[in-house]
Amino acid sequence: MTRSSRWRVALTRLVLLLATVPTIGPTSSCAPSCSRAGLTPEESKAVAVLTGRFETVVFTSGRLATETLQPGALGAVDSVRLAAYVGRFWLDELRPDAGRSLAELSRSLLVGAKDFRAPSGPPPSLGGVRSTKCFVFTLRPGARYDLDARLASAARVPGMPDGRTGKARQQEGEPEPVSWFAAPAGTAYVVLANDLDELRAVVRMLSTSGPPGAANLLDAPLLAGQSAWAHRRYRIARAADPGAAGTKDLSPSAIALVVVPDVKSNTVRVRLHGAPGDTAFVAKLNTGSFLPAFREVEPGVWESVAVRGASRDTDAEMLLSVLYLLGFGVFL
Repeated sequence: MTRSSRWRVALTRLVLLLATVPTIGPTSSCAPSCSRAGLTPEESKAVAVLTGRFETVVFTSGRLATETLQPGALGAVDSVRLAAYVGRFWLDELRPDAGRSLAELSRSLLVGAKDFRAPSGPPPSLGGVRSTKCFVFTLRPGARYDLDARLASAARVPGMPDGRTGKARQQEGEPEPVSWFAAPAGTAYVVLANDLDELRAVVRMLSTSGPPGAANLLDAPLLAGQSAWAHRRYRIARAADPGAAGTKDLSPSAIALVVVPDVKSNTVRVRLHGAPGDTAFVAKLNTGSFLPAFREVEPGVWESVAVRGASRDTDAEMLLSVLYLLGFGVFL
């Protein structure tokens, strides 16, 4: 197989693993590359809750949260929204329009992920990295998503009268079909998770009244007003499998990873925060990554800027590199 064919196959498998869903159009008038006035109070609360409980948090809004991506046209700039597709896929598995209709009613979609584990199954155990995931759909003002009506065939979640549970189709790398759980959180959110304890905790925290806590975000001024971003606060010492977690080339001084795509310019900024002067792990990362070299742009911050369009092979390599660093790697 040629290098070009190999990467086309890899991207096709990646989209299947991350669950491609039908095109449904924009959820707002915001174009894919536009900026926003900032997070709503509801979105700020969701960001604060997820950053407090998860290692990687992804935020997408407008068309960036809904457009379908084609395997032949993917690049690193698409890494953030690819990570957000799985929640819609889980619902669409049970009823074809369930995820689509929820996305149409939502202003934004947030994803939290942690506890990254290698694919499981017969050798050579290929497929996507497994993790504990939670998806928070922030509904538009006045919108209502009726879980009972949309997911009438799904079983109820024990102890949660409004909750529903089901199973997604078994994917490569999963030892069995993934169980998911869904429930509303007040009137502003619908929450999905593949862990019932996480669902209960996130729903409880989102349902409480009062202002949100402060989100533990680095590069907050850079993220403000963006339509999509990803933020990972590293837990390197707690990683059971550094290869699956995407941290094997990082030193304990690595603090966080921030990813900001710009669809208009077809670029993505990947910023790595660590201890000033600790350049050894950055050199190692540059050797093993397909991304352009990370360069120190301020003390303790290294940045790589990936541009889509050099070639399909290069675009594919950079996309997979960004996903790997976020914890959404694929064993091929």
